[in-house]
Amino acid sequence: MDTKKIAELEAEINSLKKKIKSNSSVDRIFKIVATIATLSTILVGIFNYSDKKEGEFRKVFWEKRFEFYQKVTDLAAAIAIAKDLESVKDEREKFWILYWGKLSMIEDQAVFDAMVNYGDHLFNQEKMGQKAYGLKQRSYLLARACRNSLKETWEPVVLDDIKENMNAN
Repeated sequence: MDTKKIAELEAEINSLKKKIKSNSSVDRIFKIVATIATLSTILVGIFNYSDKKEGEFRKVFWEKRFEFYQKVTDLAAAIAIAKDLESVKDEREKFWILYWGKLSMIEDQAVFDAMVNYGDHLFNQEKMGQKAYGLKQRSYLLARACRNSLKETWEPVVLDDIKENMNAN
């Protein structure tokens, strides 16, 4: 073979080697990009799952809070408007069960304070065996504290502020 032909072949071989190196670099880049894309997808999936679970927990928590607040305010109101304490014996028992139980798990500080205020007054009335004034107002304040707590917890609907106006015994 002549030298010219050999030089051409060597040039072609070198050119092919460069193309192979170039192609392997491109392959590496594609593999790196594919790996990054896969990891990103996994991380986004984990984040979305975590975010969804947190949202589900908040929803369940809010629903339970709403349910217990609704029960305790109904009981407090029924006791407050009763003619005598004996006629609301069952309601008082249910109130104390919520007071010492489930409500303690989910109430915030303002509801806790309103519950203690109402509970102390109710306890004193039970101890004296008489119906005294003041439970209606305390029941109203408890309901307002529950309302504000729900508003602060998670506001699925807009609860407009309304003027406090309570003229009850």
